[in-house]
Amino acid sequence: MYKQWENNMYRCKWCEKEFEYKSLGGHVLHCKKNPNKYVPSKETIEKINKSISGKNHYLYGKTHSDETKKKISLSRKKWIEENWNKHNWSVYFKKETLPEKKFRLTLNDMNIQSYQYYMESDWKHKYELDFAIPKLKIAFEINGNQHYLENGKLTNYYQKRHDFFINLGWYIIEIPYEICFNKLKIKKIIIDALKFDINYDEINNVINHRILRKNEKILERKKRELNKERARIKLKELNNKRKEIIIKLINQHGNKYGILKKIQDELNLSHTHIRRLCNKFNIKIYNRKLV
Repeated sequence: MYKQWENNMYRCKWCEKEFEYKSLGGHVLHCKKNPNKYVPSKETIEKINKSISGKNHYLYGKTHSDETKKKISLSRKKWIEENWNKHNWSVYFKKETLPEKKFRLTLNDMNIQSYQYYMESDWKHKYELDFAIPKLKIAFEINGNQHYLENGKLTNYYQKRHDFFINLGWYIIEIPYEICFNKLKIKKIIIDALKFDINYDEINNVINHRILRKNEKILERKKRELNKERARIKLKELNNKRKEIIIKLINQHGNKYGILKKIQDELNLSHTHIRRLCNKFNIKIYNRKLV
């Protein structure tokens, strides 16, 4: 069916082009000269184009309509209401993270029993607490970066949850996950919480440090972008000067063999670099087309 040539190369029987065996099958499937090539019908193309918001290509996938999206959303909400302990956000479903594990072990060392606490709010939000002591109405929340806004405050959802339990008389301590890796700091926070006299300086210091580090990263990224832009401008200016020198030498000596050597001596660049510059600025070194 396919002819094998030297160096393990195969030739397409339709267009006679040579390929490696791995690449041959994909080429034959889409070969323009293949009479058995799959071509979708006009009706198929029209149906798919309607479902992909004007993208004119039959290979794009189908997207849901607004009506279907609403149906999916309603069915998903219904399932979560009926299976509140099985959805991905539930602490009863997900695996314990490393900061949570360290915090739990610290509580166990202090002989303090805690629970993963769940309560449904009046507006049908199902709120959960990581480590709760229901008798004392004290709870500890281990927060990742996604719990905070850029200014260090809790996001809308987590602030609502915090306020909800506070209004019920709970004492909620929001702890950034970084602190869980320091056992002494965690012990101090737990002891202060049991006295209802927690010092938020340590927690605030961690959050403030996170904000400062984030701002530093933004500044560092801006500096890198600025340096790149400056480098682009310098390179552009340098290439324009090189262009003038190349044109000047060609005007002086003409498009003859040996001109490349003179340009190389003048600019102290390799032949390849000079050819690329000439191709970029559409300059012909010789009277023939460069290959």
